Amino acid sequence: MKAAVAALLAILVAVFIALCPLHMDGLREFVPLLWGCVTETNPWCSVSFLGWLYSLHADLVAGRGSETAEQIAAKHLPAGPALEGRVAIVTGANSGIGRETTRVLLMRGCHVVLAVRTVSKGEDALTELSRELGLNSTHSGKVLELDLSDFDSVKAFAAAFATLELPLHYLVANAGVMALPERRLSKQGHEMQFASNHAGHYLLARLLEARILAAGTATAPARAVFVSSHGYDVWENKGAGSLTKRLADQVPPGSTTPS
Repeated sequence: MKAAVAALLAILVAVFIALCPLHMDGLREFVPLLWGCVTETNPWCSVSFLGWLYSLHADLVAGRGSETAEQIAAKHLPAGPALEGRVAIVTGANSGIGRETTRVLLMRGCHVVLAVRTVSKGEDALTELSRELGLNSTHSGKVLELDLSDFDSVKAFAAAFATLELPLHYLVANAGVMALPERRLSKQGHEMQFASNHAGHYLLARLLEARILAAGTATAPARAVFVSSHGYDVWENKGAGSLTKRLADQVPPGSTTPS
């Protein structure tokens, strides 16, 4: 009986992997998520778990997550270095979605500026990706420091990019923090997650807006892409004005004390 149950479970796991190969990363994410819930070290436990379940359902039922970024790019771009001569900035480019986006852009011939909080990690990522793709890292990319939670760092990054005298065809606003264990404030006094994920990216896009507009054409438009999450699906609106109030709590008017 036990052998039959084990065999059935093995078959179910095999079917799951066959149907949803990319969500193996999701399974690896589930273990620390579960640990954070059990030990109560993750204050966003319920939201994180609901987001994970939604992703699992979307992958299996709606078919999302069944293609890699490379496969999606192949559908819309001709073979070879289709993005040669074009320039992209990817925030948070040394890991996760940012790294994979950087890999595919480099593979397609794009020059990528890796905007990262820790320069050494960005340089390691660029070196590894260039080696994997058989590229010269000096020519294929550039690493610049960017701490999105600090508006001074965002301004310094925009100034540093300007000195490169490059066009800007793509801004991929990907970097972010999530589920901080305790409330923290940025250098300018904003809630850290709001500052990093939203305000910092907004300021960056506005500072680079002129370059993005100048680089685009009617046939080959430039664009800014803002990576989001499934967080909006679990937002509970408890009445008129509640969303505005919550956002106002994150942007204290001239004060660093929580509302």
